[in-house]
Parts: sequence; structure tokens; C-alpha cells
Amino acid sequence: MPIRWPEDEADGEIDAVAEPYAIQHTSVDSLPVGRLADVRFKQVVGNLEQDLAGKLGFPLWITWDWGAIQKGQIWPAVCKTLYAWIANEAAHLSDGRHRVTNVSGVPFTFDVLNRGRIKFDGVRFARYDPGDTTLDEPP
Repeated sequence: MPIRWPEDEADGEIDAVAEPYAIQHTSVDSLPVGRLADVRFKQVVGNLEQDLAGKLGFPLWITWDWGAIQKGQIWPAVCKTLYAWIANEAAHLSDGRHRVTNVSGVPFTFDVLNRGRIKFDGVRFARYDPGDTTLDEPP
């Protein structure tokens, strides 16, 4: 059965053809405007996880509300501010959970877990739906 990939030839609705079938990939947002929120999240987080890997000396988890990143915020500036906060302030936090609300240049509250059970050197970012109580606590 020959397979063709029309999407490599031109923009269109069909991803692949496996005679006699046409295959179309469709995705559905699991949360409202999920793909848009993903793009915004990536703009704010940037390369921080990679840039800070192996440089903190401890594990740091930073999470925030799924809807915290909004249109009108200057996302690259928020990313730079987060980098500076992590580099200058995170090491001074006591071990455990912290709610951070007063970082100038970060227009939303975020939660920090400092030195958790997972042992790695760096930072990990995630978002949560505050109405979802089905997820476990971060490690």
C-alpha cells in the first residue's frame, strides 16, 4: 500500500494518504484555548529550563494558574524578570512551598517548590487548573 504525505507537498487538510484512505490529524484543546495558552506559556518560559540546568545547585519547581498569562503582558520581559528572580532570589528561599506575589515585572502570582524530593539541578515550569483537584502534588 503506497503512502503519500500531501502536507509535505502543499498546505491542505489531508496529512497522509494510505490508499484508499485519507488521514487527517485533528487535535482538541483539553482546556479552553489550550493551544493559545501553550504558545503564551512558551513565550514566558522561553529557554529558562535549559539555560538554568546545572546552575542552581538545587531543584526548583515553578507553577502558576493556567490562565495567568494574558494578552497585553510583555512575555519576553516577564521571562527576563523570572530569570533574574530565580538567579538572585530563589536560593534564599527556605525549603518547601512558597506563594510568590510581589515580583515586579511578573504580572501574576506563582508558586515555588524549593528543594523537593526529586533531585535535579535547575528549574521546571508547569501550569495548573485551580479547579482541578485530580492531580497529585508536584514531587
